[in-house]
Amino acid sequence: MPDVRGITHWDPADLHPLGRFYDILRGAGLPTNMPRPTAATLDHTQSLLFRTAAARLAR
Repeated sequence: MPDVRGITHWDPADLHPLGRFYDILRGAGLPTNMPRPTAATLDHTQSLLFRTAAARLAR
């Protein structure tokens, strides 16, 4: 288990845009290999989620 290097506080308003939340977590020392979310990556993710949900409903 990694050592805790920081504590952060956030509220639901910090989730939008998602990049803001990413910055808060990275600033608190959360390690990640993921790039910072952008509008383009979020659009792509939402599109994938929508198509997956639609495919499941079509079954």
